[in-house]
Amino acid sequence: MEDPGLAKARQAAGGTNAQLARLLGITPSAISQWVRVPYRRALQIEARTAGRVTREELRPDVFGPALADNGMARG
Repeated sequence: MEDPGLAKARQAAGGTNAQLARLLGITPSAISQWVRVPYRRALQIEARTAGRVTREELRPDVFGPALADNGMARG
């Protein structure tokens, strides 16, 4: 079963590993080797998708679950 965060990141980039790789400046084969998104790439994906895909979605084990919108801006 594919990691849902990775699937969302791929979709946000255009739908393919090649498009996500281009967004990140890496090779598509690097992405195809991921079981889950490396935490440093999670930060990069969040930035490059303008927050449409969050670090929490990509790596909840590292960054925790997404916080409910409570009106507080992230720093």
